Amino acid sequence: MSTTSLLTAPLSAAVASFLIKVVLNICSLQPFNLRGHPSGHTAVIVALIIMLWNYMPLSSYAFAVAVVFGSLYLSDILLMYYGVIPSVTVDNRPLGHSWQEIATGAMVGALVGLYFVQYD
Repeated sequence: MSTTSLLTAPLSAAVASFLIKVVLNICSLQPFNLRGHPSGHTAVIVALIIMLWNYMPLSSYAFAVAVVFGSLYLSDILLMYYGVIPSVTVDNRPLGHSWQEIATGAMVGALVGLYFVQYD
């Protein structure tokens, strides 16, 4: 595996999340919204963590930092969505992501990350 994959996999996860949002909009399953379903932020974080997990030893500081900051970020966007952290609403929707959006974003990130682990 090349070190380029550490950057390419998370960026590919972001693109995949965006394309899924476009397809869901075209199929009239949800209105197009960059903050919607699936969470691109979560996809990027999960793809990066999978790449670091595969590329570096689990005792690596980089892996630990990625897991900690990823967990903190995901908990913040959940807390913002559910109103625990007071946030601004845009288009009558709270900022952040619901747990469903985060779960599907994690699946997208995991699939993209595992694809890069397998085929790079």
